Amino acid sequence: MILRRLFLLFALLAVATVIAGVSPSRAEQSTKVTRTGHVYLFRGFANVFSTGMNVLTERLRQNGIKADVYNHAGYQSVAQAALKEYKATKGREPIFIVGHSLGGDAAIAMSAILQKYGVPVTLLVIYDAYAPRVVPTNVRHVINYHQYEALDSAGAKLRMEPGFKGKAENINVAGKSEAVDHFNIDKQKSLHDATIKAILARTRRK
Repeated sequence: MILRRLFLLFALLAVATVIAGVSPSRAEQSTKVTRTGHVYLFRGFANVFSTGMNVLTERLRQNGIKADVYNHAGYQSVAQAALKEYKATKGREPIFIVGHSLGGDAAIAMSAILQKYGVPVTLLVIYDAYAPRVVPTNVRHVINYHQYEALDSAGAKLRMEPGFKGKAENINVAGKSEAVDHFNIDKQKSLHDATIKAILARTRRK
């Protein structure tokens, strides 16, 4: 009985977070912005296991970058919002997409949607995608922090779509002194530092 109630509780939590996670809450919305670009971040399963994406979002904002974090299940709506913003700014604001686990899958899927409209993704950063998709050709630079060398598995190297002309980095973080695994890779300060540095290098002060 207890196990059944716990299962029901987690199921309800997952449904609630899917509904609530399509758009950022008022507390999650970007505040002060001093640099160009917009970073879209995605959390993983049940919207509660990728708290490192929340931390990274706040650190990006502290560096003057517009950043918002979402539930992975809402990537289609987020893609449409990004498309609308891109058109409104006439392409002057670079798009950055970051995701962990299922959020990594969502980040690639969002990139593929933008590809259909001819919208480039300046930088795509993946933290151990769960079921990696092929990276589309509109991505100019992809950094994939992963743990396994095999293709098409959780935490795997990424494959590029035929015709891909951007820069691709598959960085295996397994065996690091920090004891990185799928459940804490999104929380590694060193990877956050590298991600922020890569984004800052592709933005400018307004």
